[in-house]
Amino acid sequence: MMFFVVALGLLVHVLFWGAGLAALAMPRPWRRFWPVLTMVAGFTLQSLVVWLGAYANLRGTNSYAWASEAVPLVLLVVAGIRRGGKQLISDASRFGVLAAVMVGGLMLLVLPMAIASRGLTTTSLGSCDAADYAAGARVFMEFAHTDRGGFLGLTEVVRIASVDNFFDFWLRLNHFTPSALIALNGTSSIARRTS
Repeated sequence: MMFFVVALGLLVHVLFWGAGLAALAMPRPWRRFWPVLTMVAGFTLQSLVVWLGAYANLRGTNSYAWASEAVPLVLLVVAGIRRGGKQLISDASRFGVLAAVMVGGLMLLVLPMAIASRGLTTTSLGSCDAADYAAGARVFMEFAHTDRGGFLGLTEVVRIASVDNFFDFWLRLNHFTPSALIALNGTSSIARRTS
């Protein structure tokens, strides 16, 4: 059961991140179709916030995850003021079937993990991606971009081809967006559970 609750929570969180940006960014002729862009806008905005946080030398998403929740909230308020709250709700209500398909698809994707495991876990379905993302997310959660002595940050340990430290490996070469989203969503949910 916990798998489904967490998956739905993450879906709602990404939709919250994207709603305001999608409503503001949709060109005028198609403005009433803004809900179609909500998921993409949510992923994009989350990734951008983590990227900016990394280059601002903030300690890691653990240090700004909750404060960053103001970004989508402000965008949603601005969209509500510009377009009108009732209009946004009306536009979103037209996509109820799409929302149901999204939730149904998510539940079907989560079902095999819920059946196979006793609790939440990082899974890898035959590849190393889950471990890669988890390692990158750990770096983003806890360490600043300029931290050269932290988690696997020692240059003599991680000297790899064109970068000499693990943080730069994640920022420049590897799967930045998935690990950024794992880091930001993970720190937000960790903070909720520990408070």
